[in-house]
Amino acid sequence: ERRELNAAFLPGGQTLFFSRDRGQRGTAVMMTASDGRRWTMPEPVPFSRGEYSDVDAFVTPDGREIYFCSDRPLPGEPVPQAGIAPASPAAGGTAGGSSGTPPSAPPPPRVGIWVVARTASGWGEPAWLGSVVNSGAQDYYPTLTRTGTLYFSSNRQGGLGENDIYRARRVDGRWTPPENLGRGVNSEFREFDPFIAPDESYVISASSRPGGLGAADLYISLRNARGEWDEPKNMGPSVNSAASDYAPMLSPDGKFLFFTSS
Repeated sequence: ERRELNAAFLPGGQTLFFSRDRGQRGTAVMMTASDGRRWTMPEPVPFSRGEYSDVDAFVTPDGREIYFCSDRPLPGEPVPQAGIAPASPAAGGTAGGSSGTPPSAPPPPRVGIWVVARTASGWGEPAWLGSVVNSGAQDYYPTLTRTGTLYFSSNRQGGLGENDIYRARRVDGRWTPPENLGRGVNSEFREFDPFIAPDESYVISASSRPGGLGAADLYISLRNARGEWDEPKNMGPSVNSAASDYAPMLSPDGKFLFFTSS
């Protein structure tokens, strides 16, 4: 009866992570496992059982880390931020994007990207990715390539539209400043929830640009031989609908596209 969104698997496909609304406290990252016949009852993962709102889990290809988004306080901050307000399905995806907010309304909650490592006994403590990647605005939906390049969406200042897709590389253990993917992928409208192919050959993202089938559709952009992104193509009625379709994620074996739909 609540909204479920995002789907990410451990290698092997037998453990699934997703997000679920939990009333006024935003969303929690849930986990369920399969024995090949049935799935266990989903439960919040250990690092998402507190008072904070967590969403957009991504499992690295080696299964050793989960990247996710949270409004939890940064290191040294004593006061938690307000919960992530669940987006209306008609708005097309996860919460984010402050365009059109009345001046008298409170500012949207700050949401940043965090990472937590798998250990022999379970999960470690989540770590904030830092101010080079995070903007202090709303940074959502991290996905990574096999080599560790990070793609995500943000409504930070300086973008081309309401929400844009960005990329940050990791060099010598440090993140480079995020770069906007440019007009080959982004537009003056809202682009969000990017899934980057493990080999960086294509990116699938949601967009509210005109000409789609619904409030938000999934588009695919291929990377050409020059390293540039081709014009995004609507993935068509076999994937998209008259409602909002977003949060794309590939199964670990690369054979299935999972996504969220209202």
